This record gives sequence, structure tokens and C-alpha cells, in this order.
Amino acid sequence: MAFSFDPSLPAGSRVQSLVITNAAGNPMDTIAQNGEIVGDADRTYRMVTITFLVDGGDDYPYSHFPNTNRVDLVEVMTEEESGGQATFAAPGTEQDALAEYLAANFSEEPFAIPDVSPENDERIQNLAFRADSLIMPGTREDTYDISLNIGLNMISLPLMPNVPYTARSFMEKTSATMIIELDAASQKFIGWTANSTGNGFSIEGGMGYIINVSAPKTVRFSGRAWQDTTSAVAAPKQPLIPKTWAFVLRAYLEGISGVKLFVYNGHTRVAEAVESNNFHAAWADMNREAVVSAGDTLRIEVRDTTDALIRTFQHKISAVDVHRAFTEFRLTSADLIPKRTVLLANYPNPFNPETWIPYHLSKPAEVTLTIHGTNGSVVRTLALGHQSVGIYQSRSRAAFWDGKNAVGESVASGVYFYTLIAGEYFATRKMLILK
Repeated sequence: MAFSFDPSLPAGSRVQSLVITNAAGNPMDTIAQNGEIVGDADRTYRMVTITFLVDGGDDYPYSHFPNTNRVDLVEVMTEEESGGQATFAAPGTEQDALAEYLAANFSEEPFAIPDVSPENDERIQNLAFRADSLIMPGTREDTYDISLNIGLNMISLPLMPNVPYTARSFMEKTSATMIIELDAASQKFIGWTANSTGNGFSIEGGMGYIINVSAPKTVRFSGRAWQDTTSAVAAPKQPLIPKTWAFVLRAYLEGISGVKLFVYNGHTRVAEAVESNNFHAAWADMNREAVVSAGDTLRIEVRDTTDALIRTFQHKISAVDVHRAFTEFRLTSADLIPKRTVLLANYPNPFNPETWIPYHLSKPAEVTLTIHGTNGSVVRTLALGHQSVGIYQSRSRAAFWDGKNAVGESVASGVYFYTLIAGEYFATRKMLILK
């Protein structure tokens, strides 16, 4: 964001202009001009700040804001997601964020970007030193009201907003419990729920979306007319007895990756949940026939990347699930008991200098992983100890090799083999180091 302020004005009225900018610094949305709010005062934004400020440091009022939906990144971000180059501080902390930024942008040369003078500062403009350059030409905005019925509604975005909606912000705008879109490329339904993490997919003009609301309401949208897009804006009439004709299953997978979930209602496979869609499964009947009812039992098959069945679960739909049009299903690695012990392909492959080697155990066993060269010589032996039944596939559970031999020397580029011995099980696979 960029803003201008007049230090001669009373506290609480000094900010004169405020705009949201893109990565190039170009304004995307004008929030304030001449000390007044511009546009819909109820629109919301997701932002990142530091823990010190969000906890009230320097008298910042974040703790008094309603409906902030706070997410502490230090609790949800992995080292890989944060950047993975700076590891001296926990991922998601302020120190780590700064260190990752410096490592990503200034690893070759030290940080040496000079601050500008107040006369030339375009981001924080002190009007005691310069003129306000953030005042934008006025743009006429239209408004459109859409009436939503209790339960499921088909809706499209009637006007082009200044700030694009995501699944998250669109649900917040409409007070929806879930949202479903039809992916044109795959011709599959994609779902998102009020309890999902992140922002979800983008909301586009001319596209129809299914949302579920717990009470009838009228929602006012503001923005400009769509260009090159025809948008059907009215929510269709609902049947006298609302039916749950669209539904989302959100799966929590803790310590599990490299799997997909197939969801069956009765004998019909209704949807699948994959990692690329954050393990959401959505299905709908465009003829408005019910796709799920309270008391239904969903069958959920967990399969590996080769579609081999790992385990099947039963999940019962409650009346609460039907009312909000989504249900939630939780799995941990301890819930999965593989049908057979198997050694899987390492990842990444090729790699430099480290890799993870996943495997499944159908029986508890002493596990040893041996890495050897093409001539059969042993390069490294990893004694993994006694392991219980389970899936050892995520980075926190798979075997890890740092690309070094038994005396700590980095090995040369080339083809290597790794052998897993787990009780009576014995298997070997190939991997490649490229430097």
C-alpha cells in the first residue's frame, strides 16, 4: 500500500490518500482520497504484519478489529514454504521472513538500496515536503443488489470490483459457508469452505458459482461493468423444500502427502480430492436433485500415486453438514495401514545435494536403507531403527539422505542405488545426482 499524510492535521485525520498497489507499484484500488473513504466501506483485505504489531505493540489496534480471521504464519508455514534458505529462525517468524528475503534477493551482493528523501518518497508521502501524487481520477462505480435464498444459490459476479475476489473474500462478502466452481479445463467441480485455509480460487466475471448461505439476505456489489463478458446476475428461485444439490468435502491430511481420495456416495463415485486442490472434493446436480442427505455414509478410498488402494474409510453425514453444505474429514498418518510394504521413488529425482526416500510398512520392522554405487560399493547406510506400521512418505517421515558418504564427504554426480530392508522385505531402486 501507499499513502499520503499531513502532519499538521489532528491525530486520527492525517491520512489523506491511501491506495493498494500491485508488485510494480501501480494503484489497484483507491481506499481514501482527500481524507475520505472511497467506494464500499465494507470491503476487506488480507494483509501480513508482524506479531509485535498485531498483538497491540505501539498501540496498533489490530486486536480490536472485527472478523480478522487471524492466521499466525509461524504455526502453519513449513521451512520449504518459507523459502528454505535461512534456517536459523522458525519459518513464518519476522526474522525468518527478513532472512529469506535477503537470501533470495541479495545473496550475491549485500543489501545496498538507499532510502529516498521525503521529497521523493512515493510510498509514504509526507505532505509537509511534497505534493500528493496518489490522488487518482474519479471512476464511476455502479451497484447491484442480489437476493440470496437460504441454502444453495447459483450466483455470478455482477460487476467488476476494484480488487478481485477470491473464494475466501467472496464467501465473506456473501456470508456463505461454502463455494463451488466448475473448472472448465478439467470439467470437475472445485470446492472451498468457510473452514478452509488460504484464499482459494479466483472469482471471475461471466462464471457461475454455487454458494450456500444459512439465512436469506441481500448482498450489494459495487464496481464497473464487465468488458467482453456477459454475467448472469440473478440468483435463481429455490424449490419450496430446499435440497442439498451441491456439496463439498474438505479433508484434513496431517503428515500425509502423495495420495488422493476417491469419494463414493453409495456405489457412485461422486468426486475426488487431490493435493493440488488442497484436498477438497465437490459435487453437484445441476437439475437441483439432492446429492447428499443427513445420515448418508460416504465411502472414502485413499490411494497412492499409482492408484493402489491404501485404505477405505466410512464417513457419516450429519444434519449440520447438510445445513452448511459441506463436511470435514480428518486423517493422520497413523490412520493409514498399508496393505503391503513397498519402497517408493525418491524425491526430488534428479537431486542436488539432498533427497527424501519414502516407503510404506505393512508390518512393524527394523528398517535399514543402504545407498551404493553402480559398482556395488556401499556409499552410506542409514539405520532407521524399529519402525511401526504406517506411511513414511512426507518429508517429516521419509528417510533423508544429504548426498554424503559415511565420512561426511559429498558424493560425485552420477547414478546411485538405494536398498530398503524391512524384516523379510527387500527392494532396490535407482536415483540420480546432478551437480
